[in-house]
Amino acid sequence: MKQQSIVLLMAASIAAWWPARAFANMRAPGYKTHAPSSALRARAPASGLVVEGERLAIACDTACDVVATYTVNAKAARTVELEFVLPTSAPIEVRHGQASVAPIVAEAKPLTPHEYQLDRSSMKARYGGGDASLFRARFALALTAGQNAIEVRYVQPLGGQERGHGYFSDGTWAHRFHYELWPLAEWALADDFSMQVAVSWTLPAVSRWTKWFGEVPAVRCLGGGRGVTAETALAPTATQKIAAGRQLEFVWGRQFPDRLICERSGMPTAPMRK
Repeated sequence: MKQQSIVLLMAASIAAWWPARAFANMRAPGYKTHAPSSALRARAPASGLVVEGERLAIACDTACDVVATYTVNAKAARTVELEFVLPTSAPIEVRHGQASVAPIVAEAKPLTPHEYQLDRSSMKARYGGGDASLFRARFALALTAGQNAIEVRYVQPLGGQERGHGYFSDGTWAHRFHYELWPLAEWALADDFSMQVAVSWTLPAVSRWTKWFGEVPAVRCLGGGRGVTAETALAPTATQKIAAGRQLEFVWGRQFPDRLICERSGMPTAPMRK
């Protein structure tokens, strides 16, 4: 009887200790921090310049190919110094009409007040740590009187956040792209200004097991205000299937979100660095 009592007491002690031990050892969800890229801005007040529109094409797989095209109308010929931020020092292509321009890219240190606002909106600021440095790209353009087309191309790495992990299992990942639109509002915008955004993601093939018991990969975009970290889902103007995934399209006038975050959820692994 005494031995049975000792065994029961030991079993009760283990039962009481194990949940607390397991809870204490549960790891935090994984994060891949990422800094944003941003719309084009003038380094000095851009009087006599009006932005008539922007076309933003973002094509994401293991990283995102970004093409931003701006239509700027100048009252008179002038040279203007432009800049934008991005989370990588990888090569950047800038074209003004048919001419190529070589931007100067450097890590944003120290941060300007403008860059500080961008940095505070990033995943780095929200979750801490990581390799989420900001880089600034600067270049000068000799604009002609009338309409000017400015095209910027670069590759942006993805950030990510793990969801739904448990004590003994990994979760799925949401791969994220982060673009700050609000610097464009510092320009004079035409009355009929239009921003056209197309965001496409590749999606993996889905097994029956995943369809029945797992999380099917999906894409969506979120919008938010400057300084706000709780974004809300954006309703696309159009959605269409593409060869390897899905594309979301948005069209805005002079009123557009300050921030655009697009994600591909339900992925089995963290985003890779290209």
